[in-house]
Amino acid sequence: MSKAFGTMARPRPAETDVDSPPAVVTMRDIARLAGGVHQSTVSLALRNHPAISLATRRHIQRTAAAAGYHRDPLLDAFNERRLQSGQRKSHPVLAFVVDFGHRRKMDASPLHGHLWHGALRAAETLFHRLELFLVGPGALTPERLDSILFTRGIDGLIVASFRPQTPPLELTWKRYCGVKIECQDWVVPHFTIATDLLQSTRVAYRRAKQLGYSRVGLLLEPGERARSDLAQAGYLVEHSPTRARGKPLIAPGNLSVQRLRKWIRSEQIDVVLAASAATGSVLTAAGFAPGREIGWACLALTEAERTVAGLVADYERAGALAVEQVVSLSRLNLRGPSSSSMITYVPSTWRDGPSLPSRHLLTTSR
Repeated sequence: MSKAFGTMARPRPAETDVDSPPAVVTMRDIARLAGGVHQSTVSLALRNHPAISLATRRHIQRTAAAAGYHRDPLLDAFNERRLQSGQRKSHPVLAFVVDFGHRRKMDASPLHGHLWHGALRAAETLFHRLELFLVGPGALTPERLDSILFTRGIDGLIVASFRPQTPPLELTWKRYCGVKIECQDWVVPHFTIATDLLQSTRVAYRRAKQLGYSRVGLLLEPGERARSDLAQAGYLVEHSPTRARGKPLIAPGNLSVQRLRKWIRSEQIDVVLAASAATGSVLTAAGFAPGREIGWACLALTEAERTVAGLVADYERAGALAVEQVVSLSRLNLRGPSSSSMITYVPSTWRDGPSLPSRHLLTTSR
């Protein structure tokens, strides 16, 4: 009895399939599912950071929710502690290059001020430092700039909207991840951020028509051929035979005051579209009263120019996009001239102004 009892085997529990723990969804997974964006873009979007466009943030957030992503509270606490204690590596430096001989001249340019502040915020968001480098008379030569950047190991470079009369920078481009803002006539860098002058011209043309103007003239911008081509293309789209009568009223930007006056009067132009904010003073010099005798609108305004109607360019966004592009190129180790080029156009916003009143409000006819 005892023997039989001693040899009785304890029944084994039935084997059951043990479910493996669910896979943890990471930001790398979200980056892949969201269309191949960078992991840092996912991180910023999940924190709802304004450096990422609203559409991209919503797309990434929806992708994360659908994939079942959950933030790790322990990792968040660790990162917060690390940031508060200052335990960070030194940030990479990006060069922000402008063609001004002195910082005061750059600060006096609303366009460059917006570009700088937008780029600065984006650099801080992406844990980079932005440094200003001045090139031109009274400042660095291109050769000296090239030497400084190489010595300091700076390979991220933003050419910040050089003026049309400034020649292209002669640098050892194979060393750099470079992006230019405007400067579309330059061959390198091959990556460009620019205001969308084609669409801006179309919007301005339509608004002038809505306000009762019939003879819309386009005054092209001297210097940069690419910008003039874009403005002319936008004008011609709106002035197509199916939309407008008469020949296109397009004049080069290098007209003298006398020739400008003759062009406006002979063509009976009642509104001028131009990319330069100085056009108002030129029209005044030609004997016209902008906003009273003739309407005019600017295709590339800044927030500071409140008395002029036209398209307000988002230059801060352009500066931020330039930084994001340079950082992406650096992470992909894409230095030097590229076999392909890419232009990112930044849309502008229309703003009414005294220079373009409703047509019936013009008190003096020519």
